[in-house]
Amino acid sequence: MNLQQRMTPTEFRAAQKTLRRRAKYRAKPVLVESERLASKGEGAYYRELLWRVEAGEIRELSRQIRFELKMDGGSPVLLRSKRYPNGRKAVHVVDFSFIDNRTNQQVYQEFKGLDVPLGKLKRAMVEAQYGITIEVVGRQARGRKG
Repeated sequence: MNLQQRMTPTEFRAAQKTLRRRAKYRAKPVLVESERLASKGEGAYYRELLWRVEAGEIRELSRQIRFELKMDGGSPVLLRSKRYPNGRKAVHVVDFSFIDNRTNQQVYQEFKGLDVPLGKLKRAMVEAQYGITIEVVGRQARGRKG
């Protein structure tokens, strides 16, 4: 097509689709209660947690809890790259945290459609450093925790 020609609306939409960057692992983001969640599965699980709050089963529901990864001496683990030659602090973000009203215990959960090795490593580091347990929920987590 030369510059003198115009695209039809169908051609324009097709061209836009090819330019859009596909999400990692093909997850499709969704909005739930004006909150953006990474996937349809995570969105459905968040809806379930909101219902559990309303039912009085859990309280103090929060999302995207950041844990800084540290060395034994307490200094942060730094990730170096071209963009960050001096390094940036390595963090692990847990999807959900709440207090279970039956046990009165703090619960940390990650929704996983696909549990990759790097995520498992970072989760293990956070559990060891902070003395917590992170439950894995979702499609790839059926029947197991942590």
